[in-house]
Amino acid sequence: MPSRVYKRSEGSFAARAYVGGKAVWLGTYPTREQAQEAVVRAGQGALPSAMTVEEWGARWLLVFPGRRNPESEAHYTSMLRPFLRAHARRRVADISQLEAQSWAVAHPSQVRYLRMMFGKAVRAGIVDRNVWETVESQVRRRPRRAPSARELKVLVATARERYDDRLADMMVFTAYTGLRLSEVADVQTGDMHQDGRRLRVRGKRRAGEAGPRERTVAVFPAAREAFFAHAPDVGLVWHALDGERWTRFTVAEAMRMICAAALVEDVTFHSLRHFHASWLLDQGASDLDVALQLGHVKADGTVDPSLVRRRYGHPDVEAGLQRLEAAMA
Repeated sequence: MPSRVYKRSEGSFAARAYVGGKAVWLGTYPTREQAQEAVVRAGQGALPSAMTVEEWGARWLLVFPGRRNPESEAHYTSMLRPFLRAHARRRVADISQLEAQSWAVAHPSQVRYLRMMFGKAVRAGIVDRNVWETVESQVRRRPRRAPSARELKVLVATARERYDDRLADMMVFTAYTGLRLSEVADVQTGDMHQDGRRLRVRGKRRAGEAGPRERTVAVFPAAREAFFAHAPDVGLVWHALDGERWTRFTVAEAMRMICAAALVEDVTFHSLRHFHASWLLDQGASDLDVALQLGHVKADGTVDPSLVRRRYGHPDVEAGLQRLEAAMA
């Protein structure tokens, strides 16, 4: 079979080559000429076996652009830089399983990104297997916790003072709807029901489904007030200062700054979702109702409350002690 360049979509051309009787996927390119050039290089033996770690580290994001943004690409590059610097002149194919395992033990947070880079090398025919698929590592994470009501007020006030009202109100909206960041970023003005009590949410798309799942959630007064303070006539409600969509990287950076200024530890933006679950449980909501609000739904469409108490429920110790003391009075 011949090597081939073909158009995948508007402004995107894919290329493949047959090197030594083996089909090699070369990636996608913005122009047909660049794709054809990749095929020629592969036919001349320039692509697979002689590629060094440094060369592939500089090229894999260009060869396989995916659905990334400049922020995520910069994050990938920063996480891969130590490995690229240590093994720059070595061939990608020469990295052994034992070397990968040793690196994974010393640098567990980098394994995810190295697995990604070497996985693309497998697709490009540079290596036969991804040595990072079978490494064992232990990432030590602090347990996620929900902020208390007092801490939430401090965080929102800090965000309003150090950042802007839109981010502060987005935090309030998330804390009193329990949405994921990806769902919050997709909220549009037209998703809110006329009475302001319910919101249509675009959830996760499961494998084999044409589009994201949709569900309806309750909108509590604090979230409703935050929503209508920023909702435009049409379009997205929540966006960053520069008008771009929030991403997990930009939100994580903003939350780190806010938490450091507020002297609140072990809290992330996702912790606001945990706060909502804990708040609902404190209000007397059942596990099933909380799971429905959070969107914990199985593939068959049934609600799954198993995670509510095990992972999302963080009881307020002070509030619990006050209730016990009131019962003894």
